[in-house]
Amino acid sequence: MLRHRVGGGHRLAATDWLENIILVQNGEEFYNQWVNHEVPFDAPEVQQAMETMESLLLAEGHVNGGRQSIASNNFGTAAFPVFDQPPGCYMYRQGNFVAQEGVLPDEIIADIDNIVGVFPVPGESPDERPVLGGGDLAGIFSADNEAAQELVRFLASSDFGTLEYGASGNWISPRTDFDVSLYPTEIWREIAEIAYSSTAFVFDGSDQMPGEVGSGSFWREMVAWISGGQEISATLENIESSWPA
Repeated sequence: MLRHRVGGGHRLAATDWLENIILVQNGEEFYNQWVNHEVPFDAPEVQQAMETMESLLLAEGHVNGGRQSIASNNFGTAAFPVFDQPPGCYMYRQGNFVAQEGVLPDEIIADIDNIVGVFPVPGESPDERPVLGGGDLAGIFSADNEAAQELVRFLASSDFGTLEYGASGNWISPRTDFDVSLYPTEIWREIAEIAYSSTAFVFDGSDQMPGEVGSGSFWREMVAWISGGQEISATLENIESSWPA
């Protein structure tokens, strides 16, 4: 039996893994409550998600390079062993931005449709297809600026991206009616369809949390846990106690 291993990551990937598992196991409503601190960071559901993550990533032989490699590998190069002969790992969880020039090796990007395959993180049932993602935000700070309003309307339309930006290979339209044939590769089209067919789409949790947590304690404590320096309960309690009043 072939043992599937996932590529090593780094602290950002660790927060994404936990967020994704919380979404899958508990649904969109609980996920958003957790992100907004309407339920404690260390709620029992989060403890369960950490235990699931532990069984997936930290068991012997499940991650290329072992447990210590997760905290030390750079996320930009952690996927490279997938392309070794024989492969150092078989799967790598990461955002769509890796499928562009400057991230994966040039020779992989040049033939990516024939080398790389993608699939979404599965839901609890075949009918559930939750997706964790991110995106760019636009806002207007003057109610009287008609030109700015028109620009934002255009940015939010299905026309934005049709003039070669969609073909650049570093952007996916949030519009489900966007013409996916405008994306440069089949991989990009498949990634877009995964997002468009999702049954729930939530925004990256750490990006929404207060800076003290999202880019502070959440990162640090996940690294401490993955490196073997502390238990799950202490990790979650430390992050919960860091949440600003």
